Amino acid sequence: MNLESCRTNSNDDGERFMPAQHSPYQSIIGLLDQLDAHQLDDLCARIEKKRLARFAPADVEQLTDREKEVLVLVASGYNRKEIGRSLGISACTAAKHISNIYRKLGVSTIAEATRVALVENLS
Repeated sequence: MNLESCRTNSNDDGERFMPAQHSPYQSIIGLLDQLDAHQLDDLCARIEKKRLARFAPADVEQLTDREKEVLVLVASGYNRKEIGRSLGISACTAAKHISNIYRKLGVSTIAEATRVALVENLS
């Protein structure tokens, strides 16, 4: 197979083929192979810190009463517009509350926020 056939995704006989796909995992392994021992130790420490933080209990007490109300609605499946209508606030204000909740709880998805609400028995 020559370079031109690679560009056209066909072999010397003109048969079409799909180029090999590299998974993100394979790409990460390739990057890890380039790290020295100190860099690898630093990376492992950062990964462990992130892993532990992910499963640490959330401090729901730092949320305002309104943010707790919003969290219950988020956990119930409401979107920001529905939350706004339900609480008599704008969708933008609801979005700001959600953003504050995520920041304070250290979460980044609805699923994580919902998990916190369930674990803390808010809903």
